[in-house]
Amino acid sequence: MMEYEFDEKTKTLLKMATDAVKNQDWKQISKVGHYNAEMGNFMLKAYGDQLPLETKCEIAMYHYSNHGDFYPTIRKYARKARVIRPEIWREELPSSVRDLDRFTVYRGGGEDISRAAYYMSWTLSQEMAEWFMKRHELTHPGEQHLYRGTISADKVIAYIGGRFEFEIVQYRGVKNIEEIPLAGISAGFEEMRNSGDIHHPADMKVAQDYFDKMVQKEALRG
Repeated sequence: MMEYEFDEKTKTLLKMATDAVKNQDWKQISKVGHYNAEMGNFMLKAYGDQLPLETKCEIAMYHYSNHGDFYPTIRKYARKARVIRPEIWREELPSSVRDLDRFTVYRGGGEDISRAAYYMSWTLSQEMAEWFMKRHELTHPGEQHLYRGTISADKVIAYIGGRFEFEIVQYRGVKNIEEIPLAGISAGFEEMRNSGDIHHPADMKVAQDYFDKMVQKEALRG
């Protein structure tokens, strides 16, 4: 059973959602579904059997990287969202990896390596994976891990590149996963942490350029 505080705003949103689905008003469905992650989750749970898969995936991906991953139903349809990936999705990738058929990806977290491929959020940047590992350590004290794997472009659900996270969304597509042993922190992470850049949102071009510069510096380190 869904838990909702039925204040006036929520009542209005619920009525808007019901009317939009009844009338198959796709513009209004999108508007209500995009209101916030909680409302998007409600739409997917309450009207999932009345909405096309593409609409459900679009709502799920709209919220996924902004608190949406806390909702199992949003994660469920985000896992299926490969069906709405634009043909030109590669244009959002940094130029240094744009033409690759297989990407090296990284993840930092507390899960065992046997479960890592089931976690949807990976990144093209080892430094960013280290940052997430350190952040996860603050909220989930205990053993943390830094993983590296590879994923075929065909298995990528989405690339979220408008921030410094360089996020690859996937589900069970990462292969050849191995743990990267760390003694302290890497030179790349130290440089990124001291720059302060990762603490601020960035537009697509700024993020792309930042990533390409990191790749060049890593190549020089050798």
